Amino acid sequence: MKKPLLSTCIITQNNAASLRRAIANTEHFSDEIVVVDGGSTDGTEFVARSHPKCVYLQRPFDGNFAAQKNFGFDHASGQWIFELDEDEVVCDDLAGRIRPLAQNATEVGFALRRWWLSSLSPLQYVSTELFETAWIPRLFRNDPRIRYVFPLDGPNSGVIHHEFDRRHQPLFVRLNPWRLLHFHYLLHDRADREARFAWFNQVDPHCAETNARCYLYENFKHRIQPCPARCQADSSFIAPATPQPLAV
Repeated sequence: MKKPLLSTCIITQNNAASLRRAIANTEHFSDEIVVVDGGSTDGTEFVARSHPKCVYLQRPFDGNFAAQKNFGFDHASGQWIFELDEDEVVCDDLAGRIRPLAQNATEVGFALRRWWLSSLSPLQYVSTELFETAWIPRLFRNDPRIRYVFPLDGPNSGVIHHEFDRRHQPLFVRLNPWRLLHFHYLLHDRADREARFAWFNQVDPHCAETNARCYLYENFKHRIQPCPARCQADSSFIAPATPQPLAV
C-alpha cells in the first residue's frame, strides 16, 4: 500500500485554541496531522480527536523538545513530514506550494524562516539579525535518519534549539520569500517571556544569548516591519488564541 504524501507534526500542551488554529491552517494540504500531547489538562485531546485527519498521541513532556518532536516523526506515515509549532500558521503563498514541492522534489528537505508577529492590525513583525538569518528545516523526507540529534557538541545541546545531523543540514534547500507566521509575541507578554527565558536557561544554559535574542528582543537592535504575508480572508483565523500559563 502506497504511503500518503504528507504528514504534519505538531507538539502541544495546554493550548487547545492554538492547536485548533494550527490544524485548520494545515488540514487542506496534509494527509494526516500527528499531534503529540505533553500532558494537557484543557481541551487539547478533544480538539485533536474530533478532527478526522488527526493522529492523537500522548508523551509526557520532560523539557526535551527534540525528543518530543522525534516521537511525532516516528509515528508519521507520510512520505514527507511538515513540522509546525502550535503557535504558528503557514502563509497562503507557502500553503499552496507545500504539496507540489513534496510531490516533485528530489531534495532531502526545505528550510524556512519565520515572521515573529508584533501586531495584527496592521500586520507587522519584528526584524532582527537572528530572525533574518535563522533558517529552520521544516519540510523533509520521512527518513528515520532525519531526526533531531541530542546532545550536540559545542554551545547548543540540541534539546531546545534542536538540530538535525550536521551532515544533513547542508542538504536542506532554503525557501524564499515565504515564511511561517509566528504568534509568540502576541500570545505572551514580557513577563511570560522572561519566565520562559529563565526556564530555558535552566534546561540549556549554553543557549542563553540565543534565547535572549528570541524572547527578549526589546533588549537588542530590531525593527518593526510591515508583514507582506497573506493568510486567509477571515482575520479571526489569524487572531491570537488566549495565552496559557507556561508549563514548567
